[in-house]
Amino acid sequence: MNKAKDIAAQLIENGEFAEEVVRNAIERAALRELIKEEIYNAVKDICESKGFQLVMDRASGANIIYASPKIDISDEVLLKLGYLNQ
Repeated sequence: MNKAKDIAAQLIENGEFAEEVVRNAIERAALRELIKEEIYNAVKDICESKGFQLVMDRASGANIIYASPKIDISDEVLLKLGYLNQ
């Protein structure tokens, strides 16, 4: 733990800490965009193959009162992304 504090203190002294924080934030933002694009493409492929016109994100709080599990494609998206086994 002291080694981490020493490294952080040295970075702060050298003025590199802010640069490192900004660099990490940019990398995380870029990674989030890649993940969003991958999810979007998986959902789009499933929708096109099934003829769906609309997919709603229940997690976004879009005022969905009820959605039948029959139309839930979450597992298909996870499967397409490689996060579920068949």
